[in-house]
Amino acid sequence: MHSKKLIGFCVILFSPLLFATYSFHPFDPQGPYPADQVRKLCKGINRYSSNCKTNDHTGNILYYFSTPTRESFPIVIFCSGSTSRETVTCIYPIHHYFWKNFSDIGVGWVTLEYPWIHPGYFRRDHFMKFYTWTQRLHDHQQIIAHLLRKPPKGWNRKFIFFGVSEGGRLVTALTEAYADRTLATINASGANGWNWPTEVWNFLENMRETFHNHAPWYFRLRGTLPDWCPGSLDLRWPTTRAECNQILAEMLQNPVPNRTWMGMSYRYHADAIRWPKTNFSKLKTPYLVIAGDQDPAIGSSNAFVQQAKKSGVNITYLRFKGVGHQVGREPKVIKSIRSWLQTVLAASPE
Repeated sequence: MHSKKLIGFCVILFSPLLFATYSFHPFDPQGPYPADQVRKLCKGINRYSSNCKTNDHTGNILYYFSTPTRESFPIVIFCSGSTSRETVTCIYPIHHYFWKNFSDIGVGWVTLEYPWIHPGYFRRDHFMKFYTWTQRLHDHQQIIAHLLRKPPKGWNRKFIFFGVSEGGRLVTALTEAYADRTLATINASGANGWNWPTEVWNFLENMRETFHNHAPWYFRLRGTLPDWCPGSLDLRWPTTRAECNQILAEMLQNPVPNRTWMGMSYRYHADAIRWPKTNFSKLKTPYLVIAGDQDPAIGSSNAFVQQAKKSGVNITYLRFKGVGHQVGREPKVIKSIRSWLQTVLAASPE
């Protein structure tokens, strides 16, 4: 059982390792929605184009916005987890899943599409070119600026930032940037107290035995192929931490989008390495960290919480027994987040 959970975590963090056989969608374990199903699901929903241009690519940023029945409400900015060229799909099913679970507590809900991904229109080549943490952060900042310029009716101009996995880094950065407009922050399986080289090495150490002993033979075979060969998993297993750091250093020197390692582009890895440390002094509002005790990256969450407490952050840490990286699938986790958030909302003067 533990091995299966570990494989699930590995797929989420670097999903191309198992190609497209497993989806990160919390309600759809069989795989990403086909384009025709996405179009049906998206029919008649509130879909917005911000007319914002980003620094690196042209085109409007697509986002989904669901509103409550309350006359005054804050907006949840939801930041989803990582994806890949093979598994990226329309984000609306995830938006729908979380909004369905929180629609009755009096908040609006905004979720952005990934770069160059629209319902039924996937420019995967462009997506890989622009897929980095920094680009995603910039896109969210563009949407926030758009909302502030053209505030929706009923919005009280306050934000709640909610991130899962990779999105956890984004919500922490957004909380720092918009401290005066933040009501609360929720970080599920994404509170990262480690830097990216440490995250990668921890991932490799946890995955090595599991992959070689439990992955299907055809995955293991793909793992032996050189990176130029079609179907390669680009594994390049380093045997020491120093060797791992050397591989990442090469990506810093050559941050190109068309070469990959462990399923992510060199540009992605280089951007992750350069990601700034958290400024805990700017986290001034209630902050909830969620982690499963079976998540191989729980040490990173532990480190984040320890640093936050030393800095005096109003932080709540909920660890769930028997739960892995995909905490968003667990009804008990959703119930705990709802309860915490309702308490925060009840104490808010607005």
